[in-house]
Amino acid sequence: MPEPESPPTEIAVGEVLQKLERIKPTADAEALEADAPDTRALEGEDDLNIAGQEWLKQEIQRTGQLHYARLLLLIALFVLVILWLGSIGGLVVLLGFLVWGFTLSDAVVIAYMTTTTISVLGLFKIAAGWLFSETFANLAQSIRELRKKKKA
Repeated sequence: MPEPESPPTEIAVGEVLQKLERIKPTADAEALEADAPDTRALEGEDDLNIAGQEWLKQEIQRTGQLHYARLLLLIALFVLVILWLGSIGGLVVLLGFLVWGFTLSDAVVIAYMTTTTISVLGLFKIAAGWLFSETFANLAQSIRELRKKKKA
């Protein structure tokens, strides 16, 4: 069974008006403060913009340097692969024509050719995957777009 509602308390209208009059100056002063813009919020905004632009320039420079380092490493690995494959071809020529009486057993030649060739080609594949990774391509594309916007 629900409880009966309590009867409304009767407060004298004069008391309420008196309390409102006492809090009105404080409320008005706080309302003026709320309407005025907070200058402290805008003080460091220009510094933040400059710092953000400086960070972006450094990031673009770092990414460009990383890009050139990756290209240099990929070229070095490509030269390594070419030299290695050339050494395999040279070994086959030496063994095929018995130059200077050079001979090796078939097992040694097969082990040399398969394991080292797979290792060198695998290394090249890993490096190419690193250079042309999707995240690096996305980063390079976003930097190109930023440079275009900056020039325009």
